[in-house]
Amino acid sequence: MSRTAKIARALTIGYGFQITVAIAGLMLTPFMLSRLGSVDYGRWLVAGQVLALMSLLDLGVTAVLPREVARAVGAVEPVGEVVRRARWLVWFQTPVVALAAIAVWMGVAFVRPELGEPLAIVLVGFVVQFPLRLYGAVLAGLQDLAFGSAIAAGAWAVTTVVSVGLVMAGYGLVALSVGWTAGQVAAVLATWMRVRMRFPAAQGVSGWPGRASLVRLIGPSLWTSIRQVSQLLLNGVELIVLGWVAGPTVVVAYVCTTKIVSLVNNQPYLLAISSLPAVAELHAAGNRERVWRACRALGLGMGMVSGLLMLAVLALNAAFVPLWVGPAQYVGPTVTFLAVVAMFVRHMACASGVVLAALRFDALMAVMGLLDGLVFVLSAALWVYLLGPVGVPLGSLTAACLVNGPVTLYVLRTGFGLAPVEVFRWLAPLIVRLAAVLIPFVAFGYSSMASDPAAAGVVAAVGFIVYAFALYPLLGRDPLRDYTRGFRVSVRRQLGFAPPASDALRAEAAPQGASAGESPAEPYAVQRTEPSGGSSIPPA
Repeated sequence: MSRTAKIARALTIGYGFQITVAIAGLMLTPFMLSRLGSVDYGRWLVAGQVLALMSLLDLGVTAVLPREVARAVGAVEPVGEVVRRARWLVWFQTPVVALAAIAVWMGVAFVRPELGEPLAIVLVGFVVQFPLRLYGAVLAGLQDLAFGSAIAAGAWAVTTVVSVGLVMAGYGLVALSVGWTAGQVAAVLATWMRVRMRFPAAQGVSGWPGRASLVRLIGPSLWTSIRQVSQLLLNGVELIVLGWVAGPTVVVAYVCTTKIVSLVNNQPYLLAISSLPAVAELHAAGNRERVWRACRALGLGMGMVSGLLMLAVLALNAAFVPLWVGPAQYVGPTVTFLAVVAMFVRHMACASGVVLAALRFDALMAVMGLLDGLVFVLSAALWVYLLGPVGVPLGSLTAACLVNGPVTLYVLRTGFGLAPVEVFRWLAPLIVRLAAVLIPFVAFGYSSMASDPAAAGVVAAVGFIVYAFALYPLLGRDPLRDYTRGFRVSVRRQLGFAPPASDALRAEAAPQGASAGESPAEPYAVQRTEPSGGSSIPPA
């Protein structure tokens, strides 16, 4: 299966999963609030932030492992050796994670005894699944992306079913704890079995890898861990800043106004995450031109998806928020407009981050991430103080322009020899089309008709048609042309049409040095075996 086909299959499953989660989230939140009450449900949300902080104890090993595995595949090196180094580092960290979990439990249970039992269940589950997360990262590096997406969907389904069932049985917070633990443990066990049965050579060789070998992985992992801290600054403190400056009622209104943005924001990121191992493999093969072509295609693809989401939010938000929670919770069209612009800019920054990661600018990415987070917090606080809720997206835009933009231009100049004018030239067709299509929808958001659900629906439907006509020509041009063709063929195969792949498509998918007739993009450094009983890939 080609790289494009692997990404297409993963995205088909992943986007369906994201849509399901978004719809279920809107439906389950009122159910959980009615059954648990706002106090207990709020405590559960806080517990989720505690787990996010504890995940930083990983020191970035599992975050950097997919790239290292993909690099080994592209360089025809033993993947088992890469996995052995990561496995030793993860097991070294596991006792520290266990001690941290005990300390967290003792501290919380001493202050809030009623949280002792549910928190204990969650922390035990976290410690158990901590070292086993390694195998999910291995599968991502081997570009077994469809299985990874299916496992994520399955784990969410287990968590949801168990949680809802136990909540209805009256178990309260314990129900949510057991549900979360069941889903996480089921996911890591499934990935472990997948590696064991499908990629036995990727389980990792036995024995001590040597201190020098471990040090080579520690460096990139630590830089990745620093970037994870920066993500907390970007995505975990904006409401704290808004509440500190403007008060809690403004926080509620802002969250309600940007609810659709938060629901659709993750969709383009799935494309970037799915593409990173393939880009890293291309870079390891030494073909800089193909790497740049893939990065351009990723940037344009993410931009087109993000633009479509911008259109939907601009057309529907003014009608959706009052219908959902009441007109008092709608802050206004300016917040909506700035929020979607910030979303688009952050999506493009994520695409540039894939370039940095593939070229191994680990230290630069870490420093950029920290500066990005710090500038965002400071500028958002200033903008909120001066202008109110619009300051949150303005802070994000300020940080992106002052930090991400200059660093990206520097990397493209260093890694590919591209002047800034060349970068703007290949982005111009996308930006011009987006501006031409979206400006009328920005104006519509300020009109009195924007709050009418029927009018908003009609405008959105017309907008989707106009957007398709305006952006479709880009799919037939380089660099998206061959990737679009591969994606279309892969989707048609999944729907049962199964057209034969053309020789040109095989040539596009084949790794450097392979002929058009060879099997493309297989992890040739990994022994691949089928388990007894047929195909190891479950039906998607």
